Amino acid sequence: MGQDRHDAPYPGIENKMTVTQSQNKAYNWIELAALLPNGKMVRGHYIRRDDSAGIAARRRCFLNTDVFSSIARYAAPNNGGPFILPLHFDIDCPDDLETARRSTITLCEMLMDRIRLPQDCLDIDFSGCKGFHVVVDCEVFRAFASPQTLGLYRRMARRARDAGVLHIDQSVYTRKRLWRLVNSRHGKSGLFKIPLIYEELRDISAEGIKLLAAHPRPEDSLARHQECEEAVQWYRQAIAAVARLERHSGHATRNAKFRRGWRVPPCIKAMEKAVLPDGARHQTYLSLARFWRWLGMHPDEMHERISAIDSRNLIRDPDYIERAIKWGCEHPGFPGCNDESLRRYCRPEKCFYAKLKRSQNTDR
Repeated sequence: MGQDRHDAPYPGIENKMTVTQSQNKAYNWIELAALLPNGKMVRGHYIRRDDSAGIAARRRCFLNTDVFSSIARYAAPNNGGPFILPLHFDIDCPDDLETARRSTITLCEMLMDRIRLPQDCLDIDFSGCKGFHVVVDCEVFRAFASPQTLGLYRRMARRARDAGVLHIDQSVYTRKRLWRLVNSRHGKSGLFKIPLIYEELRDISAEGIKLLAAHPRPEDSLARHQECEEAVQWYRQAIAAVARLERHSGHATRNAKFRRGWRVPPCIKAMEKAVLPDGARHQTYLSLARFWRWLGMHPDEMHERISAIDSRNLIRDPDYIERAIKWGCEHPGFPGCNDESLRRYCRPEKCFYAKLKRSQNTDR
């Protein structure tokens, strides 16, 4: 650990952004964001991953507190185009960090066993508050842009949960997901998100890890971001398997065009922008899933949209989002004004559907 590493403003913070410069330059853009003390999220600042000076300046702008980057890497400085994603997992247990630590160990063991990932290919971080992040960098499995990526990662998270990895967050698999920057301070806990090697995760207690997180850590033991042939083969086979499943289940392609001549009614638009109250989310998510599927939307995009709505007031049953989408795919349609959850957001004076219904009733 050289002296210059400790003299940096935030020791080691640039390394994860610069160590993989040999990766595919076509996907070198990330979004930076920050959570302000008033709860407002500032986002939309795009920067190249290898611009370490720009990233450090952005950290300083927000006092290196509650700063984030997109987990996705984009081909252009916006989040609407093609992207690639590292394999990533978020394990949170608000009331018991030790349980989260043990679950993270189990997850790492599963990845090493089932995908044959070398131990030093795992980026493991304490999140700075209630859990841990595990990431496998894009270069390890030679990631490419695919509409099946998010679906694959969701399936992996579900299987990990079913295999005993407790408290795994299944809501993080969206294109616009933000990921706290390593060695930045968590605004609530005051601790830093710090990197760990597997042996530290395995051998140091949760309380010991929190003591380490009182300060940023030099990243001398940074995970290896080099291509692993077994991981490359796994990724291609897994993506192909998900594509086959989607074809057999009749799922439409991602971003399919909406039905010809059909407009989105104001009740649906209002629901997409609303902070849904407790007691209304279950039926509302079902109604949205039915409508979106009726328009031919891909389940991954449905998941992104519902997760964005849910982030404003988190449902206590996160698995329900998956179930609602599944049911909506099986029962597509638009019930219109007969649906109680849609009626709550009805704007008949602006709704072409309501006007059409009135005219039909007048003609009778």
